[in-house]
Amino acid sequence: DASPGERDRLVTAILLAGAGAVQLTTQPLAAVIGAAESPSDPNRARIVVDLGEGITDIAVVADRQLIASAAVRLGLADIREHIEREVREEQGVELRPAEVMALITQTPTAGCWLPVERAPSRGRHGRDKRRRALQHLLLVNSAIVARATEGVIEAVSRNASNVLRALTWKDIAAVAHDGILLTGGGALVPTLSRGIAEQLASIFPE
Repeated sequence: DASPGERDRLVTAILLAGAGAVQLTTQPLAAVIGAAESPSDPNRARIVVDLGEGITDIAVVADRQLIASAAVRLGLADIREHIEREVREEQGVELRPAEVMALITQTPTAGCWLPVERAPSRGRHGRDKRRRALQHLLLVNSAIVARATEGVIEAVSRNASNVLRALTWKDIAAVAHDGILLTGGGALVPTLSRGIAEQLASIFPE
């Protein structure tokens, strides 16, 4: 979280850039507004799960108020590191960040062969040895992503369940009606967003 001094400097910088007015808001409210929804409707409540790089924020927002919140020190970085480690240990290939993101956002359930190209090595004094670029075919499928995301899904779902169980039944019913808003980079991972939604659905009233 930003300190009061950091917030003041941010507001000053925005005003100096020409803005007429600046209003700061909480991250969960900003997520709701960013999803083109009104956070001021008293009849609506959303649980916002912001799947960040290293921290996942969980909050219930209703009528412009933060009703309850929690944070989990797990995120997209943990998923990438798990996949990088598994591919390195099982297939002997160091994946690049873009390749890992392609795996976790696009890998089909049935699996596929992913071509990974590496530049030719160089000899002393930087001269090219003129060897052809190495090409690897990685056998990847949804099981790799599932193993990488299961810990994050379990931790986020457990904390989100605790947040929801602290609410009144009226608020829980409102959240159940309006659903879960998944934001952040982790929301691009189908396995992750689907798993969290399925876990949280079990505590909503029928």
